[in-house]
Amino acid sequence: MSLFLFLDDWFLDAYSDVVRRFPTARYVRHIEPPEAAVGTKRPHWNVARGCYEVAATSANKNLFMMESADGTLWERGPALKLRTVGDVPAGSALNLDRFYGTGGFDARSIVLHDPHDVPERRYKLLLFPYVRGIEGGPGVVDCSADGTEWTIHFDYRWYTQPKGSDCTNCLFYNPRRKVWQAICRRWNNDRRIAMTQSADLEHWSEPRVIVQPDALDSPLLQLYGMPVMEYEGYFIGGLQCYQVPHREEGPAPWSKWAGFVEGQLAYSYDGELWLRPHRNAFVPRNEPGCWASSSVYPVTLRPDGKRFLINALGPRGHHASKRQESRLVEYELRRDGFAYFESLGNFGRLVTRCLVPNAGATVTLNYAAPDGRLQVQALDAAYAPVPGYTFAECSPLTGDEIEGGVRWKSRADLSPLAGQRIRLEFRMADARLYAIRSDCKLGYTALESPIDWL
Repeated sequence: MSLFLFLDDWFLDAYSDVVRRFPTARYVRHIEPPEAAVGTKRPHWNVARGCYEVAATSANKNLFMMESADGTLWERGPALKLRTVGDVPAGSALNLDRFYGTGGFDARSIVLHDPHDVPERRYKLLLFPYVRGIEGGPGVVDCSADGTEWTIHFDYRWYTQPKGSDCTNCLFYNPRRKVWQAICRRWNNDRRIAMTQSADLEHWSEPRVIVQPDALDSPLLQLYGMPVMEYEGYFIGGLQCYQVPHREEGPAPWSKWAGFVEGQLAYSYDGELWLRPHRNAFVPRNEPGCWASSSVYPVTLRPDGKRFLINALGPRGHHASKRQESRLVEYELRRDGFAYFESLGNFGRLVTRCLVPNAGATVTLNYAAPDGRLQVQALDAAYAPVPGYTFAECSPLTGDEIEGGVRWKSRADLSPLAGQRIRLEFRMADARLYAIRSDCKLGYTALESPIDWL
């Protein structure tokens, strides 16, 4: 394990005079589509080509993709090639235009970059390529080597429940379980977060609920969808929380249709057990009169230099509003900035549970202390400071760094402590600590050998 976030206390042994805070993502802008855009007219991020793209139509009504590196200047993208393999499901009428995203946001998913698979399946997306969209047949997997030539595999049927999965369906690979996992709904209009998984893309499990509204949520909360990002061993979810009214006269008496959506934070250490550290907005709605003012649906989370970029669907009207037009909007968050500890008053203190450094392990911190400082010392398993690694020998860290290296007078890494149980103690004043990076195993169990991960 190399990245330690402060989403909970599991890696900590003690702390005092610090407080944990959970930041909210900051609205940056909306992406205006080109005039030729069709369908939903909502661009999305193409991880294969590293740009925004949106479906457009030519004068003779042919579909093509337009691209933009910055979300402002648009140009025609390369010609896409689409083929199918396997038998089309009986009774299903195809509409391959669904691949371009001309239908609802649930008809196709965001592209997954999958370095764990063979080259010809390097990029993947989930698709319902039917005239009737999600109700036209089973959900299938679309694969590509380069993001330009795509193959729809009708034998990769990831979702077979009737009427499809009407949410932001999301595919990701779990390297710990060695399976692909798809976030979906258990049933159509069952607004909870479910998951199905497969070790070979061909045989998929039945969807099972993994996140359910509970008593800590606001009254009558429903969960719309949850895009997932695998990030340095963690799984981070942008949970779409749907707040419905207590009474409404909607188009169907068996469900609620009005209300607003905004994003909450969810996370997992293994991709299966999902946790929510709080119930506040992680991706909040925008100001009235702006895109994303009534609802915001997170759809992608991705690292971008020293920050995370969160792309979301941002309508102005609520869920059942007659004004259904929306834009792709961007929010940003500090890299690793899902949670941080902030010192109170004088010096705050944190101590980790026992870690076992690997050979050559260094310690780097994501911190902000422009008017303060942080120092680190190593303790043995009995809490005694280790000579050569004490506070007195640690060069103070100041400023604002995403990966600020820790050094001691005669030590630049933890090599002399490799294989030993140690703790890291942090002393901080007027500072925020977002994350620790160090190549260590976990030594807090009673096993003879340390463990790599939870």
